[in-house]
Amino acid sequence: MRAMLLLSWCLIQLIAIPMAVAAPRVMTWTVDGVKREALVFAPNAGSEKHPLVFAFHGQGANMQTFAKLAALETHWPQAIVVYPQGLPTGSRGNPSGTKAGWQRFAGEDGDRDLKFVDAMLDTFRREHHAEERQTYATGFSNGAAFTMLLWEKRSEAFAAFAIAAGALPPGQHLSVARPVLQIVGTTDPLTTSAHAEKTIAAERSTNGASGAGQDCGPDCTIYRGVADVRVLMHPGGHVYPPQTSEQIVEFFRTSGAPKESASATATLPKADIIQYKSHNEELIGFVYKPPGQGRFPVYMWNHGSERDPLPAAMLARFWLKRGFILFVPLRAGHGPNPGKWIVYEQKLIRDQGSPAGFQKVMALHERANDDVVAAYNWIARQDFVDPKRIVVSGSSFGAVQSLLLAERDGAEVVGVKCIVAMAPASESWANPNWATKLTSAVDAARAPIFLMQASNDSSLGPDTVLGPRLERKGFPNRHKTFPAPSDHTQGPGAFFYDPRSWGDDLLAFLHDCGEM
Repeated sequence: MRAMLLLSWCLIQLIAIPMAVAAPRVMTWTVDGVKREALVFAPNAGSEKHPLVFAFHGQGANMQTFAKLAALETHWPQAIVVYPQGLPTGSRGNPSGTKAGWQRFAGEDGDRDLKFVDAMLDTFRREHHAEERQTYATGFSNGAAFTMLLWEKRSEAFAAFAIAAGALPPGQHLSVARPVLQIVGTTDPLTTSAHAEKTIAAERSTNGASGAGQDCGPDCTIYRGVADVRVLMHPGGHVYPPQTSEQIVEFFRTSGAPKESASATATLPKADIIQYKSHNEELIGFVYKPPGQGRFPVYMWNHGSERDPLPAAMLARFWLKRGFILFVPLRAGHGPNPGKWIVYEQKLIRDQGSPAGFQKVMALHERANDDVVAAYNWIARQDFVDPKRIVVSGSSFGAVQSLLLAERDGAEVVGVKCIVAMAPASESWANPNWATKLTSAVDAARAPIFLMQASNDSSLGPDTVLGPRLERKGFPNRHKTFPAPSDHTQGPGAFFYDPRSWGDDLLAFLHDCGEM
């Protein structure tokens, strides 16, 4: 049953691109004769489209203090991040109305804040290349309450919402399904557990997420529906906890990503969901088979670090046309599989740049590599597979797994035909231990390797360091940095799933290593 839930997942996981954060500037609008302001972090990238994030401060705060606290732009520097400034607003805790805040209900204060958002949306979409399908809103406390009002009254303008220390006000009703991240402090005296529970119940009802919740990491529960409801609990009170912004951005990039249209999804290949065993746990994977009988070659795709990897049906469309099976195994701790998510486990390791710290990091990746070996052995045993023609590939952490398997294959002779590594550890390349480890893996590999990156990748260090090693190994080993794909507003994830960028080069490599 847990495996069937994966069939409804959207297609492309989005991966962060660390890059220089744009300098902020104050922008102004006049709304009903009143000057309104916002602190804006906007990347300067010509005519490219950018995600757009609005972040609303709590009552009594201001745009500068909330920008310093949240710093969303440091986690998503390719997005336009907007910190609007509220106006003096009365409330139960501020009856004099001297503190800045936001309207909570439709019609309140002449809808001045809803009109302000309308004006900002118009400006950013007309003049700053904001992507309409990737527009998001988040807020803290009173700013979270206003974010709920945006969901109620401006749902068509936003792809997803994140609510920190906020609840649905009495009498407010949601009617349009949207992915939401609800961040709850178990000791919050203002947004109490009872308030949070009522809000989560309303969100689940609106989003058709009536089933049992699934674990999505430490203190995280996700409810699947037409749109997902993700709940993060922390032991604090009415606060904005550390890592909140990182969690919000990760949520917007994944659950808030644009969905495939129904017509497009209907034409995508369908997968058989299989189970394979690793470390005595049953793990799931996806097998896409081309029509016909016989033993087919296999393109095995190892997903990246994302908590909820996707079935990769668009990749399947490319490989099935070329007579390949696409095999997409999920590792432990990813999707509905048992186990702990490697990203959370890795964050618990201090000083990852030290030899001792990195040794602990590698212990996590080597255990995950046991899953990759188990999946490889499972597909190689199937009677519809040619076991001598299995290509192992992957992106990001999945590319690391592919290179680790190549290293093991050099010693254990697993039988891999060719290796394709897209951007291995590029986001982690600032840690010099990765260069040392992956250099060792490349040198030990028996199978030919094609190292691929896009020019907009987090770091081109993998190509710079590992590329010359591949050249020394000789033909058909190779490496290449490709131009960024035309639709790369969401980072290198667009490259990973875009055969138009790399298809011809990859097929040429498979021909040269004897696969085609």
